[in-house]
Amino acid sequence: MRRIKLLSALLTIAVGLSTAQPVLVSADLKDSSDYLKKIVKETTQEDYEENQFSQGKALENYNQVQMIVENNKKVEKVYSGSYINDDGELVVLMEENCNEQLSEKIESIDDSIQIEYVDYTWDELEKVKGIIAEYMQSDSKEKLNFVKASYVDEIKNCVVVNILDLTDEKIALFKKYIIDDERIEFENFEEEKIYEESFAMHGGRAIYITTNGNIGRGSLGFRAKRTTSNGIQYGFVTAGHVGKSVGLKIYADSSCTKQIGVVRKRKYSGSVDAAFVEVTDSACAIGNKVLYSDSKGKMEGVTLNTDVGDPVTNQTVYKSGSSTYLTSGKVTSTSFDGYVGNTYFTDLAKAAYKSASGDSGGTIYEPFIPMNDPYTTVGIHKASGGVFVKAKNIIESLGITRY
Repeated sequence: MRRIKLLSALLTIAVGLSTAQPVLVSADLKDSSDYLKKIVKETTQEDYEENQFSQGKALENYNQVQMIVENNKKVEKVYSGSYINDDGELVVLMEENCNEQLSEKIESIDDSIQIEYVDYTWDELEKVKGIIAEYMQSDSKEKLNFVKASYVDEIKNCVVVNILDLTDEKIALFKKYIIDDERIEFENFEEEKIYEESFAMHGGRAIYITTNGNIGRGSLGFRAKRTTSNGIQYGFVTAGHVGKSVGLKIYADSSCTKQIGVVRKRKYSGSVDAAFVEVTDSACAIGNKVLYSDSKGKMEGVTLNTDVGDPVTNQTVYKSGSSTYLTSGKVTSTSFDGYVGNTYFTDLAKAAYKSASGDSGGTIYEPFIPMNDPYTTVGIHKASGGVFVKAKNIIESLGITRY
């Protein structure tokens, strides 16, 4: 059962813009383009600016919600996730029978937040998804290879399981060998096989490798540094399937004659497909600017701050890569588990942006947050279908920091 509580005294977007628009819009318009305007349904510049401001405010509210959830065990027990609705407002999901005082803690953040009451908490759904992931990564004789992916759908308040050529017989096998739970919904897997896009110094620009005489191309993700016993290594992140092994040389040109770095750390399992590349060419300066500003390859994109953010369901994210340049799309999953090639990954994210071979490792970032630096890194591109690796998981796993 689902019910929605609209907070009293809703503030209009117009009121918010009247006080903040001079700062926010000047930052946004500098980097806008006709392509970026298509990320929202509205067609007028005024509506575009309003939607961007609203989503930016929703992301700011989301960060504050997460702080409350992390620091209040009672709220954490009834929290059921969040998403951004089509009006750019944050919707916070809470268990149907939660205490009124707990929802008031969320209400106190901002009057624009909507509280929606649902049946299952985030932890409940994550535990169900965890059982599925554990089985799919096990050595069970019944591998059920038709199970392609699973994720928590905040809007539906359930765990969605993707099954190739869905039938009642396959559902019965899933329930027999993995889990039979009312919190699961089954969907037919209609997408093409998810594949890694690695073959075919700003975020998104092309980088090259050579293995066994073959030249491969990927994309630069975001600037980072790593502290070791021998000092600090400065460099950048790319996909782990681009930086295939520790010690691999990374080049700036397609003929692989100009070496710019070496892979120092890599992970290709669990929730991470990433490699940290130390820049070894003193003439190579890695910045926090994204290379592209539109889908046709126009240069000089936005500047990223040094924070990392969590993707939020239904928010718009941008992808900058060396094949399709700047593309964008709404986040469809923040907890995607599934096969990429022959490896089962967990806790990835998906968004409806366009990509192609060579984009792997490219920057995924989110729109500006009001009154802060305008754009924040949320991950790097991994595979077709808009699959990307979360920046926070990369940083924790590789022991690196943004700078």
